[in-house]
Amino acid sequence: MKQHYRFPINTTYTLKNTKFSKAKLQALLDEHYYTYNHPNAISMQNPDPLLKVYEYKTHQNFAYIALICALFSYGNVRAILGFLAQLDFGILDSKEAILGYDFPYYRFQSSDDVKLLFASLYKLRKNGGIEDIMFKQQPLDSIYTMINTLHHTATQILSDKQQARHFSPLYLAKYKQNGFSQGFLFLVGNKISTSPLKRWNMFLRWMVRKDNIDLGIWNENIKSSSLLLPLDTHTFRISHILGLLQRKSYDIKAVLEVSASLAKFCRQDPIRYDFALYRIGQSRAFP
Repeated sequence: MKQHYRFPINTTYTLKNTKFSKAKLQALLDEHYYTYNHPNAISMQNPDPLLKVYEYKTHQNFAYIALICALFSYGNVRAILGFLAQLDFGILDSKEAILGYDFPYYRFQSSDDVKLLFASLYKLRKNGGIEDIMFKQQPLDSIYTMINTLHHTATQILSDKQQARHFSPLYLAKYKQNGFSQGFLFLVGNKISTSPLKRWNMFLRWMVRKDNIDLGIWNENIKSSSLLLPLDTHTFRISHILGLLQRKSYDIKAVLEVSASLAKFCRQDPIRYDFALYRIGQSRAFP
């Protein structure tokens, strides 16, 4: 079922940088969108986690692989790709293979954190699947439901003696004492956080939008107009400079505000400008 997100924040369009009229800003955004919307925009010379995602676009577990790639997409892009290259996504079809696999660690995530994510996604796939959540709700609601579902599923796994024995004793002891590790909470999201949810929104951008960069696998199920900007610190900065964002806090309310601002330039596909904002900021064209 197609969905449309109604932004709860009423934003007024104003430019902090008076050198830009709305027409000039529209031209700037469109110029950068069309500049980078081509098949070679992402390559080993211009790397992006999507490079790994592209390898699996016909795989039966594509949505789960794409989500894993998105959730680990923080830090240096070459380090991200290096880590993703170590993962065996084929084991997503087997609980036994996942529990017995020696996962690598990545930055804040221990090997047990990575195993817990894979095991949780396997269990989720067997109990309705990710699409059952994503297609029935608005994107932001579906993200929060996914986070809650992963927390609930991971709790079941670590509370099951047969599955828990495949995790290190220290990991289990810390879980029993303090709950999920900070690495796991950072990876999948915290239920009580006001986080901008950058990696979750980026996952939806990959799955819903369809052009030379994004794959549009879910384009028939979720409207591009309902997506929210995968706001990171770079696009947060450039959005302020361009007058697209007034809110000072880097949080989900800032995401809603800037997404509503971008919708003034392209109502049906506002997040098309995600790459444009990133490249504008990356170029350091503005002090």
